[in-house]
Amino acid sequence: MENTLDKLKKASEDLMFLSESDYPFETVSFPAEKLRNLEEENLKQALNLPAETTIEKQDLTYFLRNQTRDLPEYSDEEKALAQRFQELEKVLMQELQNVTVFRVGQTQVDAYILGKMVDGNIGGLKTRLIET
Repeated sequence: MENTLDKLKKASEDLMFLSESDYPFETVSFPAEKLRNLEEENLKQALNLPAETTIEKQDLTYFLRNQTRDLPEYSDEEKALAQRFQELEKVLMQELQNVTVFRVGQTQVDAYILGKMVDGNIGGLKTRLIET
């Protein structure tokens, strides 16, 4: 039986988050005692980040909006890619409770899509965005 991280890895396989540069997804997990809840300050501590680090919370649907968009003028390849991202969003929502996106940093943004897994730990996916 596949565990949550295996399902997330499979759903995100070969997908690149499109920004000014394209980055793959990787699975991440934190023991429940290291990341007690999905709040910015707790994530800073779990990642050993300086107190002044900027972290922004976002809704998953908003975060993936440009990836999941399927417009009539899209090519078949673009439509297939949007469908893959829609499927990834569905898997994230099915496998994780209280899914939250954390954007860490400003120009080089590490994005963590995290939620509570069935085993009680926090897990999900990480990618990078470049925004200038």
